[in-house]
Amino acid sequence: MTEINDKSTYEEIITRINEIVKQLESPDSSLDASVALFEEGVKLIGRANKMLEEAEQKVRFLTESEV
Repeated sequence: MTEINDKSTYEEIITRINEIVKQLESPDSSLDASVALFEEGVKLIGRANKMLEEAEQKVRFLTESEV
């Protein structure tokens, strides 16, 4: 299981999201565990999206500065 903390990279977050998806697809997961995993996944997706938006803004800034 990938450990996620405040310094985790985008790639680590995506790896954890993929782990969560695999666990949710497993028939062995209880309802409570599935809900907790789903909640974690939603938070991580939000965090990954924020990281992508920040990267996109940096690229836009850099490309506009070059013009």
